[in-house]
Amino acid sequence: MNDELLTRIADEREILRLNARYNWACYDRDPDAYADCFVEDGVYESGDSGGRNCGREELRQGVINAKDSTWLMGHVTADSVIDVDGDDATQKVFVLLYRRESADGSNEFFASGRYSDRLRRTADGWRFVHRTSYIDRTDLPWTRYAVGGH
Repeated sequence: MNDELLTRIADEREILRLNARYNWACYDRDPDAYADCFVEDGVYESGDSGGRNCGREELRQGVINAKDSTWLMGHVTADSVIDVDGDDATQKVFVLLYRRESADGSNEFFASGRYSDRLRRTADGWRFVHRTSYIDRTDLPWTRYAVGGH
């Protein structure tokens, strides 16, 4: 294997790990871990509702606001298509969302969709520059949680 191929594989693995860190930060409702998935001026945007959180403080606050809800939400991402160009990358990835009314409740699937991402390599590793979510069906009553942003 040549160095270029090894670098590409390592970059893709690190971006997949960033997806997992993001998913866990959402599930754990950890505002610092969530904001750390983004560059300082990073943006999360709902492509469905137009809701936006810009910069790490707004990103943190979005998770803090979600802490007041009684239910838990999990993200499962799959089938990432990642294109790396130097210190920048793009990604499209499917997401399945499930929720649970309480820590001991049962999981319910409630939405599917995709993320469209722009990423940047930083001194601390890959981070989202701009993450946009698109939910497949916004006409279902429970998708309001997904399209409203975090």
